[in-house]
Amino acid sequence: IPEENPKQQGITEDQILNAVVSNTVNIMTKMPEKKPDWWKELGQLQSQARSAELDDLASFLGLVRRLVEGTSQERLTPQVPEEYHKAWNEIIQGS
Repeated sequence: IPEENPKQQGITEDQILNAVVSNTVNIMTKMPEKKPDWWKELGQLQSQARSAELDDLASFLGLVRRLVEGTSQERLTPQVPEEYHKAWNEIIQGS
């Protein structure tokens, strides 16, 4: 079966978003001691998104990193790219 988009290598943007949402909520609510590891992993995802020229995804991941660092959601929410509002709201409501 041919892949829909040859640029994607096995994982879709939706799968990345779902993982980012669930992991961020879990770390913010249940495993705060994992914040440094998750922050680092988000940075790697952000770099990969930039390399793939997914600039809005990279921006979103950067904002999630800042949220994990402790920046208030009120400061970050206005900067979220429109296509990521739903994922952002899921993180905010869950954490």
